[in-house]
Amino acid sequence: MATLVDHVRYNNLPSLEEANASLENSIGIKDVMNGPIRDAFLEYGVAETHCLYLQHRHHTMKATQAVVKVAGTAHLMDSHAMEDIFSVGNKIVPATWMVCDGDLHPMELAVVPEAATTPDLREPFRLKLLSILSSNNCGDLFGIDSIAKENWSELKIGDASVVIPSQDMDGHDHGDFIPVAFAFDTKDPKFRVHGKCKKDHKHTSK
Repeated sequence: MATLVDHVRYNNLPSLEEANASLENSIGIKDVMNGPIRDAFLEYGVAETHCLYLQHRHHTMKATQAVVKVAGTAHLMDSHAMEDIFSVGNKIVPATWMVCDGDLHPMELAVVPEAATTPDLREPFRLKLLSILSSNNCGDLFGIDSIAKENWSELKIGDASVVIPSQDMDGHDHGDFIPVAFAFDTKDPKFRVHGKCKKDHKHTSK
């Protein structure tokens, strides 16, 4: 089976803590998020299906592995497990993209029925976003994630990364979670936090 995720690029991503520190230390980054980045998501009609993502990793991945989401739970899978998924009428598609070497690359995957259609990141949007990130010195900071039906929080349970619905994105966690997914819409001039990861969410150390 062809490699779906470049494990070298994935393993070079920062940890959650490192990514959050870079975000907090980036002067003026919220103006960039609420300005040209938001404008690009809205101009190209991407805001309903995708959001901005603070790219980071929770695993150390081998060449034959990928992080695959199944019904809200992400697992580090090898090629044999993915073949089993294919054998019962499913396909595996990119769900999160990382920006590396000036381009977008699949970072995490998701299982969907074989017949399902998935939103496409059109080339004009990709080029526009990459240009904005590069010109604002945040090309290594953000990637893109798929919008979920509800706001979410992710935490480690056993060997899995479990995504749970979150109703209060501003006050429920008391600092235990780090914002990682940022959504945009026409009603609000500022981004909203769409997803968070728990601070101690780590499967393998860097």
